[in-house]
Amino acid sequence: MRSTKSTERDINCWICRKGVAVEESGPSSLMLFARDPGSANQILALKDLLEDEIKQKQQSLNPPMATLLKRLTKNLSISQIKFAASGPALSQLRGEGLSPENWNCVNSPERARASLSRHQVRRLITGLSDRDDHTPQLLWAAASYYGANTLALLDDTTVTHPAAVSDLNERFRLPNGSMILPDTLGVINSGSRESLIKIGIPPSNIIVLGHLHLKRFKRLAATISPEKIAKLRHYWGVGPNANVILFASEPLSEMAEFGKSRDKNELSCLRELIRRVESRDPIVVEPSKNPTVIVVRPHPREYLEKFSGMKSDQLPRVIISREGTSAEAILAADSVFGITSMLLVEAASLGRRAQSLIDFNPNSAASPK
Repeated sequence: MRSTKSTERDINCWICRKGVAVEESGPSSLMLFARDPGSANQILALKDLLEDEIKQKQQSLNPPMATLLKRLTKNLSISQIKFAASGPALSQLRGEGLSPENWNCVNSPERARASLSRHQVRRLITGLSDRDDHTPQLLWAAASYYGANTLALLDDTTVTHPAAVSDLNERFRLPNGSMILPDTLGVINSGSRESLIKIGIPPSNIIVLGHLHLKRFKRLAATISPEKIAKLRHYWGVGPNANVILFASEPLSEMAEFGKSRDKNELSCLRELIRRVESRDPIVVEPSKNPTVIVVRPHPREYLEKFSGMKSDQLPRVIISREGTSAEAILAADSVFGITSMLLVEAASLGRRAQSLIDFNPNSAASPK
């Protein structure tokens, strides 16, 4: 367990490491960037915390997060918090009422520098993209060029899974293959911190902030009405007595061409789930409910065409649907199955039945130590 003083020292180092006196440098902005949905979740949660801190609202936070917020919001107004996004995070942030700048074309060192310079960015917070995207790394390099401070937020605890080690290394490489790190990495739990240390990231560069997204997610899920849940089940074409299994898919097939290797992917796991329903496996089928319907919820970065051979009106019925928010889909389903998707963890955080088809425990991930 690290002391509060050492955590504060690390956060102070992040704010001042390059000797940039942000408070005295004139108008500048705090830029928050995301490409992947998980990163957008963390950015949205951080946005709420930053605004509450600026408004001086009482917040229940762990010491590292409280210290970080105080440092980030010193002499900062809400209007100085800027947002940029690319890929699926663009529509996600827009859906939350924000107007992020489109950084889909930030794909070179020159464009990354121009984007930060245009907004006078002195502090940059990003997520970590999957291994097919290097935008965060390009932005870290550009920030270093200008002497700006960088913080990257991990959005889940799957970095502790053995299969994630190679992917983790790739998330800190520039397009030319060279390694680059942000000034500081904000992780969810101590296990994630240890995983980063094992791949060579200095302990002083890592702070444990907790799961920002899950707190916000549970708060929003509590506002969903029974009518919305019933409406979604109606959209799926299932009655009140149907056993709805929500399958949280992932873009593993899409990532295979970028070197992401897994023993199982989303298609093989979906086939396994269908077989288990057909054989009336009691782990997946509820005897008191009939019929069993599998609703496949694709990840925003997945191509729907790959599921064309999976759709079926036969028993078990299989439908493909992105309808509703993730919280609405979880609450409308009777159980959630998947691989390592955040949707599994979200379901577990709401006390819903969630199970991975590999050796991943969503219930532990929803209550990280």
